[in-house]
Amino acid sequence: MEYRLLLSGYSLFNYLRNKKSFDGIPFITVGAANATNFLVTEGPFDKTRNRTFTVKALTDKPCTYFVKQCPNWDSTHRFTFHTESLFYDIFGHHEHLPVSIPKRLYSDVNSLVNIYLFEENSEDAGAFFAGTLTAEMIHTEPRVKEFSEKLGTELQKWHREFLKEAHKDELKKFDGSLPFALTIDHHLVEAAENRFREKGRTFYAFLKNNPELIDRIIDLKLNWYKRPRTLLHGDLKPSNILIHRENEVIEKMTLIDWEMATLGDPLWDVASMLAHWKFEQGKVFPKLLIKECEDCIENFIRAYFGDTPPTAEEANLIHWYAGAQLVQDNWLNPGMNHTGILEFIKELLTYSSQ
Repeated sequence: MEYRLLLSGYSLFNYLRNKKSFDGIPFITVGAANATNFLVTEGPFDKTRNRTFTVKALTDKPCTYFVKQCPNWDSTHRFTFHTESLFYDIFGHHEHLPVSIPKRLYSDVNSLVNIYLFEENSEDAGAFFAGTLTAEMIHTEPRVKEFSEKLGTELQKWHREFLKEAHKDELKKFDGSLPFALTIDHHLVEAAENRFREKGRTFYAFLKNNPELIDRIIDLKLNWYKRPRTLLHGDLKPSNILIHRENEVIEKMTLIDWEMATLGDPLWDVASMLAHWKFEQGKVFPKLLIKECEDCIENFIRAYFGDTPPTAEEANLIHWYAGAQLVQDNWLNPGMNHTGILEFIKELLTYSSQ
């Protein structure tokens, strides 16, 4: 039997070599031939961040792991590790969460390692999109529509649950500061252009030549703390969503990677999906046609708001937040090459609901 082992970290096999099991579930051990729980092909240079491996179990016990390790020399990663650990400490044992989360098997605070167990046959939504959509499938494949509608419904339940007063004390433990995207202003653009002129010349020149876009982000910043506040996933995108299908029907949806969990406007998570669908139109999922992508966005937002359509203010905020998030993504990776991304940013930050 073959199972997927998803590893995100640095030299994780070095860490796992001396581990045997946890709660009776065998860990991966790498040693002499015929003395391991699994046969695993290791990545080059012993680094395993964001790599996928095929694992062949030497027993008949199913096991699909996600192993995360943060680099302990990086203060930002230490913060996100502790954020995700806090999330699981508080909510990992809740029996009736509005959305499914994976089971955490093991946590090592000293080595910044978390290990999760995924449901057998779980499927990354990103791979699901990329692998199933072709031009011929537009009118014959209902799965993308089903995914976007189910996600909208599930996310609404999550946000509504954590708007309740009953969770007030739990939520105090999470960071509630401004998202980085909303801290960008004209002075920051000027400084970045001077410091990173070569690497991000086109991007920073674009921001400098369109000051109204930065004005929009500043307005969002001033309005942020006036909005409702709930527990956000903070990094909602297809690659952080697992789906489990039975007979081609999505039976279960699981949200992973809670290291950016934070407090804020629930529309920020909605906007995150819009931003990623925009981004993916031209880069990540080349087979995802633009019309189908737009349908996903429409179905997702309609399902999120249910019987009450979004107000003009809500529709505007979703688009403006999405534009700010794309600015942030490019800010952190100013040399990225993506056809149309600057046009998408301008389209979103100048959006006006009619």
